[in-house]
Amino acid sequence: MKKVILLILVISGLTYSQDQKIGFGCLGLVGGSAAYQWQKYVPTGFNGYIQNLNKIHKDSLINPMSEFGQAAGYRFGINFFRQNYSGFVITFKGSYQTMLEKQEAVWHAGMGDNANTLDLTINQFSVGFDLGTTIFSTLDWKVIDASVLLTTAKLVHTENYPGKQTIKKEYSSDGNSIGYSFGSGFIFHLIKNYISIEGTLGYAFFAVDKMKLNDSDTFLTTGSSTSPVTNFIENGGLMGIIQINIGFPL
Repeated sequence: MKKVILLILVISGLTYSQDQKIGFGCLGLVGGSAAYQWQKYVPTGFNGYIQNLNKIHKDSLINPMSEFGQAAGYRFGINFFRQNYSGFVITFKGSYQTMLEKQEAVWHAGMGDNANTLDLTINQFSVGFDLGTTIFSTLDWKVIDASVLLTTAKLVHTENYPGKQTIKKEYSSDGNSIGYSFGSGFIFHLIKNYISIEGTLGYAFFAVDKMKLNDSDTFLTTGSSTSPVTNFIENGGLMGIIQINIGFPL
């Protein structure tokens, strides 16, 4: 372990010296990133659907369906350009993130227990920038991280009846939703400008209005009404991201 740490320090020192000679990659840096992300959100319409589902089966419920509101998953990104201007580092980037939340309900149904599972996947494409400054040689502060979000959602409802074939219904959001996010964080450089670990805390604003059954014009309803569930996701919320960045000089 000591040898690995020593090697990283030596490489970091050589890289930093080289950066001083040629500037911040001369023309800047490009690169990629991989991250783990968790996201709070406000599924007003969806939780109303779940409340109605529990109400319909209240007399036979063994395990009620819990409400939704926090998803987690993975983010993959590209840094199109990164450059140092008089001590301030600006990065233009894009990413794709997919996050999942899953809940299950069980109620008694005749000869056995009926299990219902809801899997909600939130997919987002984002384009944005961050602006930061160096605190120490190995630590940067991301003063602002801002992005435009394009959001879609997918809901899979699986019903397992005792002794019967499993029923699966898949719904997708009716169109795309445009939102935005902003945050701040820190970047710790393992190898200056080339390999770094980044942490971001922020807030995302996005919405999904209606969900439509795949290959059909049928919308998701509460079951007690023929009207579509609206405000399926009314808004986003607090988010956290931990990611690793790999950079290449131009």
